[in-house]
Amino acid sequence: MEFAKFVTMKKVFFIINKNWEVEPFLDALLNNTFRPPALMLKGINPTVINSPCDGNDFRQDTFRAKLFYPDNVPDLEITVWCIQDLMSLPPVSSSSSEDKFKIALPKILSAGKPDMVIATGTAGFIGETSYNGSVVVGAEFFVKDAKPQSSSSHLTHPDFEKLLSANIHKDFFHPVKGVFTNEYRSLSEAKMLSVPNHPAQRPLCISGQNYVALSSVNITDYKDYAWADHYCIEVYKSNGFKSPMGSVETTHGLIKLAATMPIIFLSGITDRVGHFSMEVTPLQNYAASFNCGIIAGQMIPLLNKYL
Repeated sequence: MEFAKFVTMKKVFFIINKNWEVEPFLDALLNNTFRPPALMLKGINPTVINSPCDGNDFRQDTFRAKLFYPDNVPDLEITVWCIQDLMSLPPVSSSSSEDKFKIALPKILSAGKPDMVIATGTAGFIGETSYNGSVVVGAEFFVKDAKPQSSSSHLTHPDFEKLLSANIHKDFFHPVKGVFTNEYRSLSEAKMLSVPNHPAQRPLCISGQNYVALSSVNITDYKDYAWADHYCIEVYKSNGFKSPMGSVETTHGLIKLAATMPIIFLSGITDRVGHFSMEVTPLQNYAASFNCGIIAGQMIPLLNKYL
C-alpha cells in the first residue's frame, strides 16, 4: 500500500521570491479559518514545516513547508519554497537575478522533480485603475534584461525578450471545466484582505491562460523600478505581442526559464506600475502575499485533475 502511494504521488512546488512574501503566504495557507470547507473538516496539517534562521540571515538549504493531501486521487504533495532562503550569503544582493537563477533555483528544482510549479510573489499592475490587493493568475511569461550600470547581477539567457507560451493543462483556465469558476472566485475573494494604500474597490482573483508575467531582471536597487518596469512594458509592446500583460515584477520569468514542467504564476498586486515608492510598504506586501496564500489554498484541492 505504501509503495502504491509513492508511485501515484503528484508533487506541486510553490516557489516564492522573498522571505517576507512566503511568511504571509503560509499564514493564509495553514490557517484553518481560511481553508476551503472540505479541507477544514479533514484537518490537513503540514507534514514538515521549517522556520528560517533568526536575525538578518534568513537563508536555509531546504523548503519552508511540505503538506500531504491523502484524500486526493492520486495523493498530492505540496512543497513551499522561498528563493531567498537558498541564495548565496551576503554581500550577494537578495535581488540578484543571476544568483536566483544559477544558485537557488537549481537547488529547488532538483529537490523533488515536481509535476507542476507555481511561481508566486508580489508585483505591480499596469494602468491607473487600482487592483492593489488582487491576485493575477496566468501562464505566459516575458523576461527583459533591464540591467542598469550599477547592478551587480549580470544574468543573460537566449530566451530573453521572447513570449514564453503556456504549457499548462488545456482545461486549467477553462471557465466551466477549469479551476477558476464563478464558485471558486466567490469563495476565495470573500477571504482576501484589502491593502492599506490605494486599494482596489475590492480584491479580485484575475485569471487567464494568456495573461503574461513580465519580469524585469538584473535589477538590484528598488529605486530602479521607477524606470525598469516601464522599459519592460515598452519592449514587450514593441515586439508586437498580443497577450494581455498581467503583472510586472522580477522573478516569475526566471522560474519559467529554469523549469521544464507545467507552470503558472500567482502575482499578488501591491501597486500600480509607476507608483511603487508611494504604495508599497511592508503591510502592503503582507496583505498581497497573504491573498496569494488564499488563492493557493482554494486551488490546491482542485489541482490533481490537471496534473
